[in-house]
Amino acid sequence: MKRTINPELDRIILDALSKRYKLTEKREGIHLSTLVYCLTKSYFDLRSPIDPTDTELLLFATGYGLQEVMFPANEQVFEKDGIIYRPDGTLPILVNGTTKLIEIKSTRSGTKRYQEGSLPETWVTYMMGGCYIMGTTIYDLGVIYLSERPHAKIISETIEFEQDELETNWSWLLTRRDMYKESLDNDTPITPFTTAKDWMCNNCRYINVCNALKVMSDKEQVDKDLNLWD
Repeated sequence: MKRTINPELDRIILDALSKRYKLTEKREGIHLSTLVYCLTKSYFDLRSPIDPTDTELLLFATGYGLQEVMFPANEQVFEKDGIIYRPDGTLPILVNGTTKLIEIKSTRSGTKRYQEGSLPETWVTYMMGGCYIMGTTIYDLGVIYLSERPHAKIISETIEFEQDELETNWSWLLTRRDMYKESLDNDTPITPFTTAKDWMCNNCRYINVCNALKVMSDKEQVDKDLNLWD
């Protein structure tokens, strides 16, 4: 048997995955998931898109693939205050005569990270937004820990929020909605590194673009400061 590394085949597979799961398709409207993450990236995704990195392609494709195989497609779309909410990977289950939509997420982290520590801030913000839109304080979540050894493990939670938590979170989302809408209306990206956590920037495909914009912005500010002394 002869084995030969074939990078060209890698490219064919990755491109096929990108097409299969529509990973470069532009999404219209302002979605709850958009507001939870970097708004500068969301702007570029719509107005000046760069193809996903190979790492991004693999991560997104495996996530979408798992969702497609294990859970029925969710066609339910909800909207409030111009924000669109469509839970991904939901599983309709009959509990005490009531159908509940349980959202399923997968992670490469081990159970220790999220069971002994907190859930990701982006997940919590998204869940609170979903609760507010749906008029409830309770969110049912199942997490599949793919990297757990010796085999994958699922741990489900019923999470209950305080109403004031939901209202505070919604006000924050509305502020970001307005920032994002203004950015699109003016065809101007939101100032880089102002709407994202550091970890979102580390592996972002737009990092060089954002760095360049920041250099230009810093230079403009220096020039403006110098002119004040003239």
